Amino acid sequence: MLQNVGLEDITIFPGRLDHSVLPYYYTAADVCVVLSHYEPFGLVAIEAMASQTPVVASDVGGLQFTVVPEVTG
Repeated sequence: MLQNVGLEDITIFPGRLDHSVLPYYYTAADVCVVLSHYEPFGLVAIEAMASQTPVVASDVGGLQFTVVPEVTG
């Protein structure tokens, strides 16, 4: 799919990462996108925001309360 839209050279999907390296990824990211269908807590979004990384997220579960449009996400 990334090849179809020309994003394969600028997009990385690293897979599961150890918690010790997550802050480095959040800080280096241009944006954190959380496209969950179900998200009870929204921990990924909170961790990204703690690293000053902009967040775009689905309006579901805990994300509705942690990612406030134009305020925290």
